[in-house]
Amino acid sequence: MNVHLPAAGHTSSLSCYRRIEQIGEGTYGQVYKALDLRTSTPVALKKIRIHNETQGLPATAIREIKILKALRHHNMVELLEIITSKGREDMDEDDEREDDKRKRQAKESKEAAASRQNTQTDGSGNLSQASQGADLHPDDAPKRVSKHLKSTGNLFLVLSYAPHDLTGLLDLAYKFQPVQIKYIFHQLLKVLDYIHEKSYIHRDIKCSNILVMNDFTIKLADFGLARSVKTNAWERDQQRPLTNKVITLWYRPPELLMGSTNYTSSIDMWSAGCILAELIIGRPILPGKSDAEQLSFIFDLVGNRGMKGGSGFVLGKARDSSLRDRFGSRMAEDAVTLTEKLLEPEPTRRYGAGHAMQVSLESKTR
Repeated sequence: MNVHLPAAGHTSSLSCYRRIEQIGEGTYGQVYKALDLRTSTPVALKKIRIHNETQGLPATAIREIKILKALRHHNMVELLEIITSKGREDMDEDDEREDDKRKRQAKESKEAAASRQNTQTDGSGNLSQASQGADLHPDDAPKRVSKHLKSTGNLFLVLSYAPHDLTGLLDLAYKFQPVQIKYIFHQLLKVLDYIHEKSYIHRDIKCSNILVMNDFTIKLADFGLARSVKTNAWERDQQRPLTNKVITLWYRPPELLMGSTNYTSSIDMWSAGCILAELIIGRPILPGKSDAEQLSFIFDLVGNRGMKGGSGFVLGKARDSSLRDRFGSRMAEDAVTLTEKLLEPEPTRRYGAGHAMQVSLESKTR
């Protein structure tokens, strides 16, 4: 299906959809279950708040749109179209509150600009020449901003809908059967292999971003932190660092916690290893509350033997993995081995998605 981007004078609006309920909240807006009134198809609407004329769209929203247009896979959420809310008739209670906030901010901006004009003087106490200009009125800029804010609604990403996510199912204490775990995890490896082959990394693999259909088909979602790692010659020369402020703490690999800004798709594979263990055990295996505690949990579980320090971080005494001792009685042998390979503390020795797919998980756990 083609993605229909908004164009001046020709775009769908929110009136083509009926919002049913809020099902989540992202970094830049709510996510709703909705019904496409033209086809009676359930969809997910991801709201993108447009705060003002200067800030424009959030960078994470622009990045997600570009990546969802560039990548297509059966196990990725699909971007169907992008729509706008054009007027008050499209608003719900959340939109009304945001509209009031925009108006208040516009009013405050107008008052602040007027105050600056009134107080701007030269050394003699007179208004400066710039503020006396015949073509400059104190209200001009605020009026332009206010007019823009009043006429700007929200953008919505229309995405394929899935009724569940892994976090929701685990929170309900759903007991995944071994064959279901094998099927879900194989799909995750397939989509990660596809993304990594296309030179992208997701950078936020976690259970809540893995949507689940009723037949246990998964859809990887939320590409707001994803980015391309395909570098050109200029970027290689500049050695541009990557941010290490990515991936939810419980799924964040040790190299990021130690400050690395030069990493690869192996960070996604660490997160995948955490998810495999969580599916089998039924709870997060590394639930730290701070970076320091998370790193301590990691080294207690998988050790640090063979790992290289980073960003001045001192590893201290070499420690061996205790993962097999702690979870071996609850996981089949192949599952333990694969988890160990994915939770390898040294990223250069961590299994990639293609390699991990070659491992056949046993059909039952102990």
